[in-house]
Amino acid sequence: MNLTSILVYVDNTSRSERSLAVAAKLAQEHDAHLIGLAVRPPVAIPTYASVHVPQEVFEMYEKDLDEQMSAAKAQFEHAVELAGWQSRSEWATARGDIGVALCTEGRAVDLIIMGQENEDDDPLQYRGVPDYVILEAGRPVLLVPYVGRVENFGKRVVVGWNASRESARALKDALPFLNKASDVEIICVNPPEDEELFGSDAARFLAQHGINARVSREIAKDITPEDVILNSVADSDADLLVLGAYGHSRIRELILGGVSNHILKRMTATVLMSH
Repeated sequence: MNLTSILVYVDNTSRSERSLAVAAKLAQEHDAHLIGLAVRPPVAIPTYASVHVPQEVFEMYEKDLDEQMSAAKAQFEHAVELAGWQSRSEWATARGDIGVALCTEGRAVDLIIMGQENEDDDPLQYRGVPDYVILEAGRPVLLVPYVGRVENFGKRVVVGWNASRESARALKDALPFLNKASDVEIICVNPPEDEELFGSDAARFLAQHGINARVSREIAKDITPEDVILNSVADSDADLLVLGAYGHSRIRELILGGVSNHILKRMTATVLMSH
């Protein structure tokens, strides 16, 4: 089972440079079509205040956006040229909210790739975008960390399993990655006390697809379940974590659940999430 189409978000930052490296590698491994997307955000000035802003300010802002979009395109073209993937790549642009644009363009591809949010460096336009895309796109999202090695990810994989709809969706979406992995561990945190074989159904599902996986059952005693998962990733030297993303709506706002949000903030390995 291979990926056939991949969408990667590009904004001419070090974040998208890392995302592009991962996207180009996956496109080559799966012989997939690669689409780079840059989004031109709207002017971030309230309507009531815009009447007091000189026209020259708007013109300077639009010029700066033109330069950013051109630089993003150049970054994408350089990455696909290095990979020798020009004939299987495509450049796309959109206007408006970054998250909405990624969801709109991403619903017709197999995988969306984007960088982990960095609260210290990211512009306001990117705040909350990964969370939104994970919950709204209807496609698996591969998050690339802003620190750590990502060149050869996908060899050692940890899969979080709690038998929920979200974890089942993530397990299925991860098959293209798990088929190519050399080591797969299914981790179940705080499994039901009366189910000694909890997680074996997930292992059986993978075995039916020709994937060998071992099951680990862990009890979170002095730390949170999410930290148990992160510790398992670190202890096994895993380079890919697969998780179902739980989310809920609060006052029209999409909010990632506690475990998902905690892991996205502290991840140091590539993370595949499905909702």
